[in-house]
Amino acid sequence: MGHSGGRLLRTGPFAGPEVDFFDGLGASAVAWLKNKRTSAVSGVPALARAASTEALEDCVPANLPVHRPEVITQLGEELATLADALRYRDNFARLLPKRIRDLEADLRSKSSKNLEDAEGTLLSLNVGATMVGAPRLQYVADRCLSDFRGGREMSCLPALVGEAERFLMLLSGPEDATLD
Repeated sequence: MGHSGGRLLRTGPFAGPEVDFFDGLGASAVAWLKNKRTSAVSGVPALARAASTEALEDCVPANLPVHRPEVITQLGEELATLADALRYRDNFARLLPKRIRDLEADLRSKSSKNLEDAEGTLLSLNVGATMVGAPRLQYVADRCLSDFRGGREMSCLPALVGEAERFLMLLSGPEDATLD
């Protein structure tokens, strides 16, 4: 990705029609990235919780990468164009903060309808993270889903938020972060 007139644009192996990353990412995700004092989970200090290596190490294997760009390349081959794959990834990223907030609210509510919604959100996060090449996020979403379905406490929920933040930060970072 290169910078052009204050816009972060895709270049290199993802060259093609100019796509403004932040337009694709959406205002809610960009605001979430810029406001690091609190995260998607109500009032919990983001950096203290997300950066907790203990929580992440317990829930996510250290050898999993945050993003696998080759998955996007493969998705681009399956879709009409690579731009379509990038748009899919960026839409996933744009919706990620709201989905995390909704998940937290559904879990807090404990009504049967909201718990069904929570399960659907976890499943969707799991599948979506796989499709966009976010193996750490996929792994922890799968763990949370397994805990949820097994009636166990979702001890990895803070790691889910942390991995969502990591994925969004990586996408908003320097070009070599998403293209290596």
